[in-house]
Amino acid sequence: MRRIKLITLLLVFGLFSSQIPMTNAATLDTALLEPMLVIGGTQGSGQAQFDEPDSVYVDANGNIYAGDTVNLRVQVFDKDGNFLREMTGFTPIEDAVNNEVQGIGELPNGTIVVVEKAGNLYFFDHDGTTPNAKIPMPEKAADETNRDTQGLAVDPVTGFIYITDQPNNKILYFSPDGEFIGEIELPQFSTPENMVVDNSKGIIYVSLEGQRQIAVYGLENGTQITTFGKEYATMNYEGLALDHMGNIIAVDEGPDTKSSSKYSRIIIFNGTTYEPIAAFGSTAGTKKGQFISPDGVAFDYTNKRVVVADQGNYRIQVFDYNSPVKINPIDDKSIPINKVNEDKFGWVIGGALFGGTYTLKMNGTEVESGSFKYGQFVGPDLTKLAKGTYEYEITAEDKDGNTATDSAVLKITEAVEETSSNTSSAGEKKSVLPVLPIVFALVFIPFIEIIRRRKLN
Repeated sequence: MRRIKLITLLLVFGLFSSQIPMTNAATLDTALLEPMLVIGGTQGSGQAQFDEPDSVYVDANGNIYAGDTVNLRVQVFDKDGNFLREMTGFTPIEDAVNNEVQGIGELPNGTIVVVEKAGNLYFFDHDGTTPNAKIPMPEKAADETNRDTQGLAVDPVTGFIYITDQPNNKILYFSPDGEFIGEIELPQFSTPENMVVDNSKGIIYVSLEGQRQIAVYGLENGTQITTFGKEYATMNYEGLALDHMGNIIAVDEGPDTKSSSKYSRIIIFNGTTYEPIAAFGSTAGTKKGQFISPDGVAFDYTNKRVVVADQGNYRIQVFDYNSPVKINPIDDKSIPINKVNEDKFGWVIGGALFGGTYTLKMNGTEVESGSFKYGQFVGPDLTKLAKGTYEYEITAEDKDGNTATDSAVLKITEAVEETSSNTSSAGEKKSVLPVLPIVFALVFIPFIEIIRRRKLN
């Protein structure tokens, strides 16, 4: 019978362990950051409606340009999310099957440039609604007629335009007036998706969808310098952007549908070490701050915000990148001494995405200090407290020098007697064992025992 019990326990454990969220990505603390602004959220073709928003760009005024792929347009909103206009004039789907609006950028002179999946480059006046010029992609060989141009990046200094050519594993680059200059050959099966240029370092970052990593190439010679991020990718990397400190903001796309086990998030990599320094999002979902198959990302340098094209949720989410540290308290309370194992008292430190340091004092004396990460809970160990009244004060400081302070009073009172929680309202005892293991044992143990006896006979 010992062998039967062992098998049963293993199978019962399997029933419960299969419900634990799992991910292939390396461990990385990921905050569920509340967006400061959400645009859209409904599938459609009206104002502030989207059908798979793919790319985003933010200009110096904080205006948001959102590539509405299937609707073949770019919708423009001000920094508060108010609709301004739409940009149209792209190749109709009847002339280019499955055509979509893809990457968006801006030249140093203010011209807005957009690339479409069908392989054309469009130039718009900064406040324009229809293109001033249309430049087709060059056809260098017969096998390159199957264009699928996806990402677009503009060198903010030279105005050179870079475009990913996915099926041909290339980056094409053009002069500011659209003249084809050359290409960067990428490894086979790279499937380049999006890019961002760091002119100060003379490099371009490219998300390689087929290799689930981010590659670094030199602008001068097109040579691959290094790759990073593979161990942190849940699925594929999509959009890329640079923040005001030179860090790389990357979209870790995740699954195409709502998932309780796989991340869909934004990862911020250090611009020198290429190690992750922060992440926000969550498992794929529909709540504010969650994403489903996000694609484009842009950094708003004027307002220090991150803008994300939340494709699967038909919306654009905007996040405060440098929000000052906040302390969210659990109110002053009294806890019976026999319930200290069941209750919490303390604070959740938020706001500052990149964390900071904190100090906790009890009755004027420091009892705890250290560093915090976004969304971390800080509070005393209640099990070590005797009956009495305790005054606590917490101070937190983020990495920009912003501080926040809060205080609270905790009373540990006499124990209280409670009726058993294992009885129902009708006086019947509740089962304290999970239902599934009991059913499993009743059905399968006799079956396994019959097989064992037959083998013994």
